[in-house]
Amino acid sequence: IDPFQHAPDCEFATKKRKKIDMSIPGAFTSICRCQVERAETLPSAPASSSSGPIAKVKKITPTECSYSSIEALRKDIPSRSHGEYTSRLRDAVFVGCINRKRSLIQSGTELVMINHYELARELFYQVAVLRFGGFEMATLRNGGVDVKMLIEHFLSYEEDSIKSFACLSQHQGDNTNSQLAKHAVQCLSEQADMLEEYFSIRFETKTNSKSNNSESESKSDKDDLLMLTGLPILLDGHIPSPHALPEFLMRLATEVDFSEERPCFEGICTELGRY
Repeated sequence: IDPFQHAPDCEFATKKRKKIDMSIPGAFTSICRCQVERAETLPSAPASSSSGPIAKVKKITPTECSYSSIEALRKDIPSRSHGEYTSRLRDAVFVGCINRKRSLIQSGTELVMINHYELARELFYQVAVLRFGGFEMATLRNGGVDVKMLIEHFLSYEEDSIKSFACLSQHQGDNTNSQLAKHAVQCLSEQADMLEEYFSIRFETKTNSKSNNSESESKSDKDDLLMLTGLPILLDGHIPSPHALPEFLMRLATEVDFSEERPCFEGICTELGRY
């Protein structure tokens, strides 16, 4: 008896079996409900010799923290979740991706479409809140990256989105990308110690000497460069997209309210989740 045969009342029972090309998007939907319901009785798939060890999910233990604002943010996390959906997601099986933001998971006998992009943002936000002050740091190679240069490049390609950055509205007179990037760099430089201590986002100031041929100045023109040299490791094995780094730095400088404790910490965790 073929263990994979359909149940008598299955809609596929009378159809001629065809070979399924799994390279075609949506091909996995050919798996019928009767086979899902009998999943425990079906023979297991042979283990692949090329597959590596299955990663086990580690429970995240909150770091010790005396800040009331962080404690409040941690207490708010359960209120952001839905008990039933959380339970279903925990026991679900990943089926496949549909596009860059949506995937399919199997929950019991149901095939559920999820927005994995939004789920990832919420996941990393919660990780940032729980691991506040206890992140491991990944050190960037070659002395790090020039923050001002990254932000200038971002602004040059995203000029239409400049108006969305609240902090820049007070600097509309400085309408060049260089000046806008300079204001962002100044903000990050002022918050560098706090960002490194609590979030393992490390900035270092380096001196860049440039020869000046102007007759009015005979000395070298020295500009201080703000270099990003370290980023937090939110989850082991996760590597954020380097293409998202310029926007992350820009939003970190412009979308976070550094004037008050709780909005500041919440804003940084939100941007880490977004990144």
